[in-house]
Amino acid sequence: MDVFGSSVDTYGNSNLIYLPDNGGLGIRATEFAWDAVYGVDPKDSNFIIAPDIYNDVVRVSRNGGGSWTRDINLTKEVTKGGTLLLYDQDEYHMQVTCIKFDPQPNISRNT
Repeated sequence: MDVFGSSVDTYGNSNLIYLPDNGGLGIRATEFAWDAVYGVDPKDSNFIIAPDIYNDVVRVSRNGGGSWTRDINLTKEVTKGGTLLLYDQDEYHMQVTCIKFDPQPNISRNT
């Protein structure tokens, strides 16, 4: 993308993430930026992970957002078994602040 060029990027419905049950991504606010948090697997763009702040659950799609499932185990990890809020709308604090994918998920690691 040429940041000094005169072109304007246009996005349509196919570029948006829609979560079921009127869900939403929320906003992670920092001092310098306000961003939605979600992750797309760089090796499989159909695999998306997104925190659904309206339904208090982490959602997963394996078909590019065509359908979503609740990831109960990941939600429990993020909220420490429900003791933490997934999202505090008054303060714009999110438990999910970054989503990354392991570049080598099938390699065993010695710990």
